[in-house]
Amino acid sequence: MKKTFYLVLTLIFSANLFAQVNAPSWTFTNCGQEGRFGPDQSQVNNEYSGTSLEGQVISNDGIQEWVVPYTGIYSIEVLGAAGGERYDYPNIGGNGAYTKGEFQLFAGDELQILVGQKGPEAIGEGSGGGGGTFVVNSPIPLIIAGGGGGESGDNPHDDGHPSTIVENVLLGNGGQGDCGSNSNEEAGGGGGYSYNGQNCGSASGGTSFLNGGYGSSGSSSQGGFGGGGGQSSDGGGGGGGASGGDGNEYGGGFGGTSYISGENQENIAGYNSSHGQVVIRILSGPGCNNETASNYWENATSDDGSCLIYGCTLPFFPNYNALANIDDASCDMSSLNVFGCSQDWADNYDQLVTDDNGSCYKDGCMSEWAENYDAIATIDDGSCFLNGCTDSAMLNFSFYANQDDGSCIVIVEGCTDSLYVEYNQQANVDDGSCYTIAIYGCTDPNAFNYDPNANILVECVEYLYG
Repeated sequence: MKKTFYLVLTLIFSANLFAQVNAPSWTFTNCGQEGRFGPDQSQVNNEYSGTSLEGQVISNDGIQEWVVPYTGIYSIEVLGAAGGERYDYPNIGGNGAYTKGEFQLFAGDELQILVGQKGPEAIGEGSGGGGGTFVVNSPIPLIIAGGGGGESGDNPHDDGHPSTIVENVLLGNGGQGDCGSNSNEEAGGGGGYSYNGQNCGSASGGTSFLNGGYGSSGSSSQGGFGGGGGQSSDGGGGGGGASGGDGNEYGGGFGGTSYISGENQENIAGYNSSHGQVVIRILSGPGCNNETASNYWENATSDDGSCLIYGCTLPFFPNYNALANIDDASCDMSSLNVFGCSQDWADNYDQLVTDDNGSCYKDGCMSEWAENYDAIATIDDGSCFLNGCTDSAMLNFSFYANQDDGSCIVIVEGCTDSLYVEYNQQANVDDGSCYTIAIYGCTDPNAFNYDPNANILVECVEYLYG
């Protein structure tokens, strides 16, 4: 009953968190592979056949490599894998974490994606840890969801601990192994991003992401791909993650930690009861920007030619839609529908149109700095102009001006501060030649109003004797 509850809860949350929209998205899975090693190329090819990832993913010893197709803002949602469990025991493996963040990615970026795998079914009484799920824009880790710890089948019976901790700063440590008082009660630590989990006797620790991310080769139970720690006899192995979870010889293993480097971060502790998953979705970038298309995307920054527009595609019918690229069998000689531009501001406005098909356009200047800027223009026709000084050697040169209006002002260097003796009324660019503060007064020592400090002559008054 407990296992069913967690499964139903996960499915309900998944329907909301991984809901599809018209924004292009790509979903990466474990490709049907289970255990301590990741999927090979044939499994990857089979999993993504017929999807947008077909032929786009390379398996590098289980780590999936994918090239970012567009420059834009992306959301990345990641599920860590659950810890292992034994089918005939009441205990369950700890759930993996859910993490999400938003990232600026560029076309050509090569992502390394390790999808964590659930701890394999126990051979002994305890189970290995689940693998963490990693997305790395080499060499920068973007986001990691921790895997859950393996269950403990005896002495005592105990659930694996879920992944609950998010690291603000990536530590990358391996989890601690735990060797019990009895020689057969041993649990390995989960692998972190940088360091392997600690071995404990015959229960080895999980391997770090940087070392391949393999699950542990425990003598009784292995860890899941993504750094899951192994187990010998009763305890639970630690989960893989940003830092690996500790193994526990006397109870369930502990979950690995998570890490998010992007914006608008989200984390749900102990969320996933199965294998890991990665969903990458572009939030703004190229897409379909025609509102009449079935796959219109309001955040498209440019049209990438992907619009799906249903309609009559045969030109000799009255309801022919010139933009339609999928014929919907609507062509009708008796139809009163006329498709085209119904907006009277557009250059291709047609007053006979009854159904606007999104084809309206208006040529004009689309640069806001121009004097003839047209706020409703949809196609820049190169007509933008701005009057001003176009000579870069002049004082008032305008970078945007493309029509010279005769307003150029010749540069005259000199002292531009009237408080100084060196002041030049003609100067319009100060050259640092202002040195002497001006003192106005009579400079004639024989005059009545002589000022010994004056350096600029004003009217002197002579002495009057009598």
